[in-house]
Amino acid sequence: MNNTTSKINAERGTKMSNNVEKGSKMKTPTSPRINSKDVFKELDDKLELLASRLDSKETENEIKEFLKFQSKFYNYSFYNQYILHQQSTKRNIKLEKVASFDFWKKQKNDKGERACVKKHSKGFKVFVPIKYTKYQRDEKGGFILDSNRKRIPMLDENGNIVKGLAFNLGNVFDVNQTTAKKLKAYKELEYRNSSTEVPVSSYLELINSIEESFKIIVREEQLSNSAFGGYCDYKENSIVINSNSDRTTAMKISTLFHELGQNAAFLIMPHRFCYHTQISL
Repeated sequence: MNNTTSKINAERGTKMSNNVEKGSKMKTPTSPRINSKDVFKELDDKLELLASRLDSKETENEIKEFLKFQSKFYNYSFYNQYILHQQSTKRNIKLEKVASFDFWKKQKNDKGERACVKKHSKGFKVFVPIKYTKYQRDEKGGFILDSNRKRIPMLDENGNIVKGLAFNLGNVFDVNQTTAKKLKAYKELEYRNSSTEVPVSSYLELINSIEESFKIIVREEQLSNSAFGGYCDYKENSIVINSNSDRTTAMKISTLFHELGQNAAFLIMPHRFCYHTQISL
């Protein structure tokens, strides 16, 4: 490379650097394309495959691996846990803590320095809930319009606009794809606030309230592995909480709510649950 070429490249690099410093907009990093229909089909196929070889060592190892993964992402739905696990496995990336692009931008250290997602990072897809307005329709399914040719929102009995809930695919990024650790703008949170002191009486009152409201049986059972929080038995319509001495009351309550959510999901989409039980950590 001659001197003239070197000077031109150096000038180009300086101009590009100046443009970024002046506040030119950077595109939000994206992730590989994933179709939601493909996700559900892949999940169904995977569950059917596991169900067809339940007694094999391979299936046992796969389930154990997924349960270990679930324990780190307990605050995500089963579908998001599955899709994250599949992506991390295919990309051979060990996930630690994932969050949105905007979340990482808001993290800062004691000096006020803000973290960011590293350039060229490819995100991981998750299902993101989106609220939308429901509109009045006629008998043929067409929208009813007002005098200004605008759609008329549906109202509830209190006169409030009725909202619906849909899911879209959005991007999240792992902490190791950001500068949060380098800037010391990231602190690991204690797992489910396991040491938080909660009166046993409050736990028992919660159980009674859930049993009465949701018509489901909640009971305790000592499981051999203290890492397991419990499970939901869909066939018996019951939630089982691990009574192992290593499980604090706070951890039991966390498991109870998690399994209650799993039970609600089963009632809505029973065809997507191939097993009678769903173990949580």
